[in-house]
Amino acid sequence: MKALGIIGFSVFLIAFASCKKVVQPTLIVTVVDSVGVPLENARVFTHPCLDGVSCSDPERVNINFAKSGLTNTVGQISFEYPYSAIIDVAAQWTGCDTPATYCMSAGQTVARFETKKLKKGETNEYNVEVVVYDL
Repeated sequence: MKALGIIGFSVFLIAFASCKKVVQPTLIVTVVDSVGVPLENARVFTHPCLDGVSCSDPERVNINFAKSGLTNTVGQISFEYPYSAIIDVAAQWTGCDTPATYCMSAGQTVARFETKKLKKGETNEYNVEVVVYDL
C-alpha cells in the first residue's frame, strides 16, 4: 500500500513538474541606420496593415497589435502581444548634426511571432531589425 502511494505521488510530481504554460510573444525591434549603427529615439510603429491594402475589412483588425514608441539608447524597443500574428513594423528617425538641416530616415519590415507553450522561466521573444534609409 505504501509503495502504491509513493508511485502515485511520483507520477503526480512528474506530470505537474513538466507542465508548460502558454507564453505570449514579445517582439524586440532594433532600429539601425544603413551602416548598422543603432538609433536612439527612433519612432517605431507596429500594425497589422500599415500598407492599407491588407486590411480590406477594418473590423477584423485587432487594435492590440497597433503600437508605437521610441527606441532606447541601444536602438531597441519591445512590445508584448496577446497572441500569434504577422504584422508590419515601420520606423522613422529624425536626427541631424545641425538644427538648420532637415533630415529624416525611414524603414519597414514584417514580423512574425507566435504564442508558445514553455516551461517556467523560458521567454518567448522574437527579434526583428529595421534598417532606416535617408528619405
